Amino acid sequence: MGVSRMKLLAPGIGWAEHDVGSDSPDGFAEDYYWTTDNGAHWKNITPRAAGKRKIADFFFLDPYRGWAMFEPTAEQDPPIARILLTLAATTDAGATWRKTPLTLRLTDYLSKNNLTYLDEIEVSHIAFADAVHGWLLLAYTIGTHGDSSLLLVTSDGGKTWRKANSYPSPSLGDMALVTPNVGWIFGTVDPNGAPNSLFVTRDGTKSWQELSAYPITYLGDVKEWHEMVLRPGDAEGHCEIYRVPMVHDAAHAFLEEDCAVDARAGDADPISTTVLFATSDAGRTWKPNRTLKNFVGQCGSSTMAGSTWIAPVMKGGHLELLRVAAGATVDAGEENGSISRYSLCETRLSFVSLAQGWMTDSGTLRATVDGGRTWSTLTPGH
Repeated sequence: MGVSRMKLLAPGIGWAEHDVGSDSPDGFAEDYYWTTDNGAHWKNITPRAAGKRKIADFFFLDPYRGWAMFEPTAEQDPPIARILLTLAATTDAGATWRKTPLTLRLTDYLSKNNLTYLDEIEVSHIAFADAVHGWLLLAYTIGTHGDSSLLLVTSDGGKTWRKANSYPSPSLGDMALVTPNVGWIFGTVDPNGAPNSLFVTRDGTKSWQELSAYPITYLGDVKEWHEMVLRPGDAEGHCEIYRVPMVHDAAHAFLEEDCAVDARAGDADPISTTVLFATSDAGRTWKPNRTLKNFVGQCGSSTMAGSTWIAPVMKGGHLELLRVAAGATVDAGEENGSISRYSLCETRLSFVSLAQGWMTDSGTLRATVDGGRTWSTLTPGH
């Protein structure tokens, strides 16, 4: 129980998902709460669907417009021919929700052979770039062939959805939709589970480019996808990408690359150095921008506040926030060098300025208005 997800959208304005479990009087496992005064007061804005169906993903574009996609109904037994979904949308910060029932015939999206061996399919992520253009990412499993994903696109606010063109269907999917034309997907097309890669479209899913930290010579049969390799240099060791970029706008974004170097004797995990790459042309070119030594980038715990990279670290057993400026190389300290010593992999940050931000850690939500020097505990629903 506790806060599992949150987002600070503007100074003092944000939402938090509070897992309440069996304590909920109506039987729902989680509720979504809204605040406009930095957590002093909260309003329950959870949309409801018939049958106590859970919300699969929750997304707000700004302090007013948001969407929630409910989990598919579990009425279909294999072979699964269709899934029944419900999309909820709000334009008044969750005060009211408009619900749209959706019936997706999987024959419109998957091949007959894949449908024959389809074990399960579920909602992974939903996002909108504006009031009408959105993406819906579905994750599915095909028998012994493993995991894959399906990307659907809407241009009418979610009333209808079409299959994204030329989509490479990676597993481990995560996504970031920036504009109706520009979006990012994280995942892998290798059935062995590596390497982790990024896929970007700049023409509304008509075509895709893949970016990876792996040298092309390592990729074997999947190398045809790779058009760009991001590596800070062989001296940094084995490097991988673990999430979508932290997007500032359509042209500018930042991307973490976690590089594992030799571990010390007796250490369970290799020591990590994280290199932050930057792009100013929507990901066509990337340059190493700054470096954080002794920091586990695969945890995905850092964030950007404007042009400043903010990372949670342990110093003498206490939590601190490191600020790393462009061109800098900062050492996070030996306490943070590997996962075996790193205690903040469950920590997530959301900042709207260098001073004001939220943090979740082990189910607790905290807020700061002085850049992390002091924190107050927030309790959604209290």
